[in-house]
Amino acid sequence: MKWLKIKDNDIDTYNAYSTVLMKLVEQCIENRKDETENSEVQILQIILNDYDDRHRILTGNKLTAPQLIRIAMMSHGFTKNIEIASELGVGESLISQVLNYKKKVSKNLAKALSQRFDIELEDILRDYPLEGAEIDKVTSILSEKKEELIARKNQILAKINRMNKTVNEIDKMLQESAV
Repeated sequence: MKWLKIKDNDIDTYNAYSTVLMKLVEQCIENRKDETENSEVQILQIILNDYDDRHRILTGNKLTAPQLIRIAMMSHGFTKNIEIASELGVGESLISQVLNYKKKVSKNLAKALSQRFDIELEDILRDYPLEGAEIDKVTSILSEKKEELIARKNQILAKINRMNKTVNEIDKMLQESAV
């Protein structure tokens, strides 16, 4: 078969070549042959590596781990969380929680993702906000302000009570002097 260099952003060809490569490697394993001796395997690996090198968007960037994982999954033909979860030996819910900013990437998961997708470990472990983090921050600020307002209200009520007491004492003195 004639293999051509993959054009920029031609993810369909990339995915097709990746699928063929996986099948060829599986055939080599089934036939107990060394895949490094298969010329088609070597050619496909060179073509796919070239494409990966030209599209090194997954390293040295400021994307969050969930963004990096989504891009890597798409570029490697994964369409469902369960596919990558089963390959990495983790639960689908964990992948879903990470992709939906509900949970941080653990060190073990980061290592597995880094190896599987050739993403720099520090890029996957870079801190990012979880969903609701801003809401939690605002809620915390509002809670502090509420406590400050309650304290201020209590101070004002105490002053009003002292003033009422003073007014009552003055009224009492006026009534006594009028008698």
